Amino acid sequence: MKHPAALALAAVLAGVVLAQIGPTAPGPATPATPAAPVPTPSGPLPEPSPAASVGPSAPSPSVDPQPEPDSGAPTTTGGGSSSPGRPGLDGAPDPAELPIPATPRTTPNLGDERHLQPVTTLGPLPESPVISGPGFSGAKVDLIQRTFGIERTIGVTDAETIAAIVDFQERHGLEPSGDVGPATWSAMFPDVSWEIDRYRTRPVLPLDAPAEARIEQMIRYIRTEALGARYVWGAAGPFDRGYDCSGLMLQAMYSAGIDPQPINVVDHQRPRYPTAQKLYNYDGFLHVPVDEARRGDLVFYGPADNPERITHVALVLGNGYVLEALPGSGVSQDRFYERYRGGAYEIRPEAVRVVG
Repeated sequence: MKHPAALALAAVLAGVVLAQIGPTAPGPATPATPAAPVPTPSGPLPEPSPAASVGPSAPSPSVDPQPEPDSGAPTTTGGGSSSPGRPGLDGAPDPAELPIPATPRTTPNLGDERHLQPVTTLGPLPESPVISGPGFSGAKVDLIQRTFGIERTIGVTDAETIAAIVDFQERHGLEPSGDVGPATWSAMFPDVSWEIDRYRTRPVLPLDAPAEARIEQMIRYIRTEALGARYVWGAAGPFDRGYDCSGLMLQAMYSAGIDPQPINVVDHQRPRYPTAQKLYNYDGFLHVPVDEARRGDLVFYGPADNPERITHVALVLGNGYVLEALPGSGVSQDRFYERYRGGAYEIRPEAVRVVG
């Protein structure tokens, strides 16, 4: 595989300005080494997910991948690299800075009232749910587990977490239910809002903003507000709370005034809530052939033997790169890829155009 810096330079020299989405597209760049190793979760293992391997000749990742609740996250390769760094970071060429001329897309959205139109105020959210039983994830579960010293790559409520909650409740005169509602949360974290799982960034564009502005705002949100944040299964920001792949996409869309109700960040943390699957199937978005995907489109992945299932989502940046959230490396900018784990997981034949 060619060095990402050499590929970016070659793209400039050749005048390649659009994302190269086809059989020869290279795989993602090697993510940075996680700050500290985390053990495999003791609960049911989720499916493997995207990233390091593209095609049968690519090396296998050194860390087994772990998915997110809805999307089954991308893998991380672990270990250092002799390359200058990830694109746009550590001195490596930044594909986002390359010129990407395109036909102007000046309509507020897809030009058809059947498609989702932009807003300046986001719709209502459900109330924060009581964390009850196994399978919950997100910012609250992450904080609970880290407080009790429970380390998980994929952080969901499991038997060990529930037992720690019961022990805390017994020691603090609370009903030992193992559930975390407002009373238990307040006792655990008196200085942290019960509603941290309802965080949403605000739309920053007027209703008449052109499609290009919305596409660039989605990218700008990820690159300026989320790049480098931790991967947290079921989380949707902000930076210090972490993101998973579909939580990241929701916040990027919110920033650009795209609100795919009833999909939302609160339900996103519920057990097995398939956010990425729901985004792929959302009838307010336009589906296009994946080889026509362009800057700002979403590309989706899933098991090769189950074409109906979606396990990961990434945003096309252009020039052969995507923005995504990965276990181990967190929110990152990586090379575009079509398949991983020797072809067991692959890109879906259609991309989703949320605006443009």
